[in-house]
Parts: sequence; C-alpha cells; structure tokens
Amino acid sequence: MKRVIPLMLLLWTSVVFAEPTDSLFVEQVLRKYAHTDKDAGALVVSIGKEFLGKPYVGGTLEVNAPDEKLVVNTREVDCTTFVDQVLALTLTVLHGGTDYASFCRWLTQLRYRGGTLDGYVSRLHYFADFVQDNSEWFECLPSGDDGRYPVQRVTLSFMSAHPDSYPALKGNPDAIRLIREVEQRFVDYPVRYIPKEKTPLFALLQEGDVVALLTTVKGLDVSHLGIVVKEKGVLRLLHASSVAGKVVVESRSLPAMLSTRKSCPGIRAIRLKTNLSE
Repeated sequence: MKRVIPLMLLLWTSVVFAEPTDSLFVEQVLRKYAHTDKDAGALVVSIGKEFLGKPYVGGTLEVNAPDEKLVVNTREVDCTTFVDQVLALTLTVLHGGTDYASFCRWLTQLRYRGGTLDGYVSRLHYFADFVQDNSEWFECLPSGDDGRYPVQRVTLSFMSAHPDSYPALKGNPDAIRLIREVEQRFVDYPVRYIPKEKTPLFALLQEGDVVALLTTVKGLDVSHLGIVVKEKGVLRLLHASSVAGKVVVESRSLPAMLSTRKSCPGIRAIRLKTNLSE
C-alpha cells in the first residue's frame, strides 16, 4: 500500500525551527528548477551544488533538545542534513511543489518514521533505518544476490551505548529505552555493499546516487554520506566535509577517498526511483 504524505498545515512557530533566510533559499531553489527537464539523478546533483561552500556544522538538529521540531537549516549542514535537505528539495520539485510548506512536508517525510514527527525517537537517526522507512522513494544499490557483492552484518547499538553523546538521551532513561527498541530491529541486519578495493564494481553508480560509507565501528552502520558526481568520467563525492569545513566536490576520486579510510570496508548507495508515485 502506498504511503500518503501528510498534508496538514504546518504551524511554523511550534513545528519548524528555522531562520527566514532558509525559506528564502528553499523557495529560490524550487523556483529555479520548477520546470526543469533534468532526470532525477541530474536534479539531485544540480540542487546539491546549490549548497557548495555552505559551512560544515555538526549538531544542528539538536538545537531544541529535548523537544523535537523540524529543523530547517540550509545555512549550515553536516553530511546528513546536507543529503536529506537536497533529497527533500528534489522530491518537492519532482512532485510539482514550489513552496516552502511542500518542502517541509517532504523533509518531514524523509527524516521521521512514517513521515510523522513524534518526538526525538521518531527521527531516523541511523542510515539503515532511513533506507528501510523510505523504501517507497529509493532503491538500494547493490541489490539482489549478485555474488560479486559481499554482505556486511550490522547490529545497531551505538546511540543507546553512548547516551551522553546525545543531548536528548543524556539522563533520559525513557528515551534511551525507546532508542534501544529501534536498534533491536537491526540485529545482524544484512547489508549488501561494494568493497572499496573492487573499483570495477563502482561502475554500478550513477550521478545523483547517495553514497553511504560503511563503518566497522561497533554499533554503527555508516560513518558518512555524500552524493555521486562524475567529472570527465571520474566518480567524486559531493558532500559536507568536516575536513574542508564546507560543502565541496571532493578533489580525489571516490575510490581514492575511500582507500584512506581504514574503518570503511566499502559503500552502499540509494537511488531515487524513476516511477515515483504522486
């Protein structure tokens, strides 16, 4: 059954945490691409590049802890908020939206379980949870049981094991218990991936795919997100880089970038489906 996107009127003062410049930026981007003939992947890249140079700032979603509001911050992003805002903008355009409210509905749809903001625990904190909950909009790469792609078994536990690292969890046993219940849905969870040393397999990727860097850190599934771009046939990552301190197109190729990350065995990716429902 297709999920129905909530169409209720958002009460900005109680639901959305943002600055006036955020709505201006969002509507400027939506108007710019309103009548585009770009396909979904090219649109993701073009909208992603609207963020080039935006400063990298972590923790922007925690500004209202322990309460939970929809945070729209297009001025400062980390790797996750960069990607989810780009995807929300893209989906808004693909579904004919040109206004800030439509964008906020799509951002809520992507960021919260079932598209409903219901407290901190309803946010899709882990990439595996994000992908599973938003499977209507994205296909996973690699898919199927092709023997070329190994499987990593993921068990999520990092947030409940390190509650002091999260303002909404620190000193809040009820929230920790609820987060643990979410994590227990992903015990020995199979994730098919592209090993970083198998560079010929990177041919599977297309511009606009969202790449997730897997990690061997206990309790986590991924450590970083970005968007695939192709320059003169070379795959690179468009991402919010903590090293560069801003959104950049990585100067190194994607395989070269991954080769320096010891805790990253490889990548998985998601791609916007071409038959998105209205």
